[in-house]
Amino acid sequence: SKMVASLRSDRLTFLEEHAQLLSQIVESISQSKSEQELLKTSCQSRLEEQAEALQQIKERITPKVEVTHEIKSEAQQDSPKISQKVEVTHEINSEAQQHSPHSV
Repeated sequence: SKMVASLRSDRLTFLEEHAQLLSQIVESISQSKSEQELLKTSCQSRLEEQAEALQQIKERITPKVEVTHEIKSEAQQDSPKISQKVEVTHEINSEAQQHSPHSV
């Protein structure tokens, strides 16, 4: 009878300890979950900040890119004109050299 009571007492103690361990595990898991949520929120806000910064950079760069394209296309249009002017200038220079007296 004492042995049965002792076994019951041991079993009860074991179950209480087991329940306490399970409770600690549950608490640990919920704490881990809340830490993960905080981390997730933090990462999301950082990503949003970076996306906003990139958008601002894009807004600043876009007009410059457009102007650069305009300048480039104007330069391509002017290129043949400039080439003709350069050729004419070379012709004038060579004629001038032919007609000028040679200085010693």
